[in-house]
Amino acid sequence: MDGYKPTISLQNLTLSNTYNNLAIAGYTSFVTRYIDGVTPSNNSASIVGVTAQASKGYCEISGSILKGITGTFVESLTNYQVYISATATDSRNRTATGNSNTVTVYGYHLPYFSLDSIAHCDASGETHEEEEQDQNTYVKIVFSLDVASILGNSVTPSTIQLTIDDRTYTNCTLVNNKYQAIIGGGNLSPLANYSVAVRIYDTIMDTLNINPETFTVQLSKKIPISLLDDKAGKVGFAMGIEASQDDVIEMALDTSFTDNVNLIGNATISGEDKTATISSYDLIHNAVRAYEADHTDGGTYGTTIRIMTGTAYKKLKDNQQLDAHTIYFLSSPVTGV
Repeated sequence: MDGYKPTISLQNLTLSNTYNNLAIAGYTSFVTRYIDGVTPSNNSASIVGVTAQASKGYCEISGSILKGITGTFVESLTNYQVYISATATDSRNRTATGNSNTVTVYGYHLPYFSLDSIAHCDASGETHEEEEQDQNTYVKIVFSLDVASILGNSVTPSTIQLTIDDRTYTNCTLVNNKYQAIIGGGNLSPLANYSVAVRIYDTIMDTLNINPETFTVQLSKKIPISLLDDKAGKVGFAMGIEASQDDVIEMALDTSFTDNVNLIGNATISGEDKTATISSYDLIHNAVRAYEADHTDGGTYGTTIRIMTGTAYKKLKDNQQLDAHTIYFLSSPVTGV
């Protein structure tokens, strides 16, 4: 009676999305067609089902086609072998099994990225400090890659894409097994923070049209805060640069004030003495306050405004001849006022 059992045979696996006609784990698909029947041909039994499985569970069956089985080889970091086994069953629960050919599937992973360093620099890759940091209008990035070493797979430095400030660069070089690039085109701010998006293509990805992962690294400018304390007991404080002057607060950062700023002493802006301009503003402000103070008790003292040189004002001040109800406008600055 065994001659009446169903029969089934599978064709060899046909592969698609291969690398040099070889199967890559996680990316190569397959299809196999089967031929089923009953013997002898006048047997009234029929085929009621066909199932498929891969040895060792290394295959995902994504569906079936007419008289065929399809699937994709699952991801793996190591090589493995797969064959498809199909079973035909007739209405009397008699079975027949057929196996496909065996295929070697090569373990694979996308390139792994590891950052070594990233810093502001000049066009040559040198990072400048303190007063020369305005030359740091580029960024230098150094990183390592772990590339799947199968079937001659590799990364060509020119296929690495680095994007910063909405500009993409492909100028990587390989030096002592490290990938590095100087990017930014001289258009970057030496004190700004940036993010760099890194996309890496190896030869397998290029052949199989695999989209790369995007690795994002942050460049955060470290703002130096320093204190200068000399033997004479004088102290200097600085933000944005190294402290270099005694008894001076140095600021190398853009500064925003959200409240009043009181200036006592002279003011120099870009090397030009602006004391008179600022003092005029302060004096007008003081004039309003003096007027309000004169009238809070209902008195009628009045307020006098006098315009004079800084030298004349200093003379009155030194001789204690200043009038409490007079506002003095200085037409020229003078030291010590």
